[in-house]
Amino acid sequence: NSSFVTASEIDQLAEIIEQTRDYYYLTLSAQAAAEQVVVEPAAVEAFYAANSARFSNPEQLVVDAIELSLATAAAAVELTPQQVEQRLAQLAESAGTSELRSAAHILLEQPEQAELDEIATKLEAGESFAALAGEYSADIVSAAAGGELGFTDGTAFPEPFEAALASLAVGEVSAPVETDAGTHFIKLLAIESAAVDVQLQRAEVERALRAELAQGNLAAQLAALKELSFNAESLAAVADQLGLVAERSAPFARSGGSGIAAEPAVVAAAFSDDVRVDGFASEVIELGDDRYAVVKVVEQRPASPIALDEVRAQIEGELRQQQVAEQLSARAMA
Repeated sequence: NSSFVTASEIDQLAEIIEQTRDYYYLTLSAQAAAEQVVVEPAAVEAFYAANSARFSNPEQLVVDAIELSLATAAAAVELTPQQVEQRLAQLAESAGTSELRSAAHILLEQPEQAELDEIATKLEAGESFAALAGEYSADIVSAAAGGELGFTDGTAFPEPFEAALASLAVGEVSAPVETDAGTHFIKLLAIESAAVDVQLQRAEVERALRAELAQGNLAAQLAALKELSFNAESLAAVADQLGLVAERSAPFARSGGSGIAAEPAVVAAAFSDDVRVDGFASEVIELGDDRYAVVKVVEQRPASPIALDEVRAQIEGELRQQQVAEQLSARAMA
């Protein structure tokens, strides 16, 4: 059933496949050329003068910053044992005690009435529910475990299923119950208490209490910070009044820096005319995640050229690479 190939096609293909070529090549070594290149000092100086914008330090600022955060405020909150116990008592009262019910079922997807009657008769005769689940149930997973489904708090199964289960006594089997999955015979295996151990939640209760109390403290601190920092000569004095610490940043440019200067909103505020030129403290800056800051410039470092000696080796390397590329290109073309 394949196509045919002529002898001339085979010869032509063989010529192509078996073809070999000999060639000559010449390697032009960049390393060897670089060893012969001499970069004149005058060329370095000319390159430095022509690219002065590249070889300069940008304008930089140093700022004092006061930072507030919900996390810090929460860590500073001191809880009394009475506050914690009162909240635990409230939690225990609201949680109450609930029940968990262990269920088993026999699922029939599209049963005939005769099949339902047959299973009901066997159950009434005292045959094992687990054995009948293994024989009849379409739920393969639970059937292998005697129909057991585990515990429910009243929300795990469809509403008709849960309603039927709630009406049963332990060991009792329901009449057929219809759900979207099919028809079930349901057996209540056990009932267990689901009382909440609120003492195990003490750490979470303490965390929540601190966060609640810290919200109010943080709002008050923010209001005070906004009022005190306006026209303030020094953020250090403002921090002392608020019981906080003013942190001094490392120098940073408009591209940002480390610490507080890694926040774009802080950099934008620091280089604004009000802060950089007029010398005011910034407005309260929102940093996200319940973090806030105020900054004030304490030092300005104008843009300054980098000394030629600091970048001489870099310039020599660029010029050497440029000359090597030109020489190799010319030799290759020749």
